[in-house]
Amino acid sequence: MSASAERWAVKPMTFAPRMSEHEALMWQIEKDPWFDPSGSSLAICDGPISSADLDRRIRWAIVSTPRLRQRVVPSMGKLSTPAWQVDPEFDLAYHVRRIALSGDGSRRALFDLAMLLHQDPFDRTRPLWRLTIIDGLAGGKSALLIKMHHTIADGIGALKMAEFYMQLSRDDELPPEVDFDDYPVEPEPEDSPGAASSLPFLRRLAGEVATWGADPMRVVDLGSGLVASAQEAIGDVFGSSDQAGSSPLFANRSRGRHLEVLTIDLAKAKKASGRLGGTINDLFLTGIADGTLAYHDELGADRRTSA
Repeated sequence: MSASAERWAVKPMTFAPRMSEHEALMWQIEKDPWFDPSGSSLAICDGPISSADLDRRIRWAIVSTPRLRQRVVPSMGKLSTPAWQVDPEFDLAYHVRRIALSGDGSRRALFDLAMLLHQDPFDRTRPLWRLTIIDGLAGGKSALLIKMHHTIADGIGALKMAEFYMQLSRDDELPPEVDFDDYPVEPEPEDSPGAASSLPFLRRLAGEVATWGADPMRVVDLGSGLVASAQEAIGDVFGSSDQAGSSPLFANRSRGRHLEVLTIDLAKAKKASGRLGGTINDLFLTGIADGTLAYHDELGADRRTSA
């Protein structure tokens, strides 16, 4: 087999037919408007995006990742977790959209639009992802916004999936054209080994992070000094289980969201996290915790409130 054929050989990922308990938690908590278990990534390209090329890449990504064609089927009562089922009305045009950025085409205008698109809820009767091409950026550039529900992928998983459809160079080879009918999705039998939950470490951690605001003492002990310090910092903000109060900034926050970008040197981040016995993800979570504390200090808000 040639290198090209090997690269584009479809090797569908295996997924369990039902959600794990952690995935079910992510599915349930979004009923509360304060919790949003979805994640989005925004990529700014160096030129306009070809709809035809992206369509080929997305189709190949979908046949390689069957979950992208599946919708959630709620369980009866609480006897089991929700199941996954192929959407019989799957429509790629619904999930891939193209819009133009209004205004001056600045990154600020792009970030504001991206935040609005991120806050649009999913249709829970369809597969839980959406991709939006945004044209009209300054310099004739386009951007790609991908939103996925946490039950499909966490941040790391979404980055790995991006390898299926992102083009890293202008002359990058296109995948072969595929027809969805040629790649039926066959779910794993519920009693098969592959049906057992094999949730990766990072998804378990992300599942915990989503519930910190509701119960800060659920932060897991992962044995890392970085995460331990993050847990202590989160406790400073949200309070501990024996406190009736919590941060006034979080107790009275609005539902409005604003996007800013912070750039750090990846090589330095890897070196720092490794020196402290953690990972890039640990460093990221610790930075969020420390930033939260700095935010409280900047606004003169108490980190803790008493009953």
